Amino acid sequence: MELPKEYVNVMITYKGTVYVPDKYYGKYVEQVVTRRAFYSKSDGFYDRKDNWIPTPDGYFSVPQHWREWTFSNGESALLPHGFYHHGRVYPKDIIKWEYE
Repeated sequence: MELPKEYVNVMITYKGTVYVPDKYYGKYVEQVVTRRAFYSKSDGFYDRKDNWIPTPDGYFSVPQHWREWTFSNGESALLPHGFYHHGRVYPKDIIKWEYE
C-alpha cells in the first residue's frame, strides 16, 4: 500500500471499535469508521507499560480534537488540539485513505 506524506492531514477508513450509548449502559461494537488522521513514519513507540511496540511501516495518529491555527504569515492549518491521547491505526488495518 502506498502511504501518504508524513504529518499531512488525511481521511482514513478502517474497521474499529466504537462506543454506542443506549438508555442505560452503552456498549462497544465493531464498525467501519472514517476519521481525520495524519501519518507518522516511526520505528515504534512505548506503550503505557513502558514496552517498546515496533511499527516498521509507521502508523496513523487519530487525534480526538482538532483546531484551526493561524500562523504569523496569515496562513492557517487544521492541527491537533490539546494534550489528549492520539489513537493509533496501523497501515495494515486501513481500508482506504485519501488526502483531505
